Amino acid sequence: MDLLVFIATISLCLVASSSSLQRFDKSPKKDGSLSFLVIGDWGRKGTYNQTKVADQDVDLALNQSRANWKIVVGHHTIKSAGEHGVTNELEKQLLPILELALQFFNLNEI
Repeated sequence: MDLLVFIATISLCLVASSSSLQRFDKSPKKDGSLSFLVIGDWGRKGTYNQTKVADQDVDLALNQSRANWKIVVGHHTIKSAGEHGVTNELEKQLLPILELALQFFNLNEI
């Protein structure tokens, strides 16, 4: 039985690793461009907090972007009625930047 479970696990891993990313059939914009800004605030192998730099990068990117839609996705919720509650640092530093955008929609972890 253990051998069967092992073989099934390996088979599933091989199937999952052979999948490919979904591609867009049509260009998102007329010029074919799509912009992403991916930011992490812990550099140097997690030993140096770069939150202020990340805040500046987000602020600059949102202000310079002329896109109709700007989607900001984060791992931690800014405000939550759940067990984690409010993330004070995000509420203080990131929320004001996001609220300056014309339309603000916050999608948290589901």
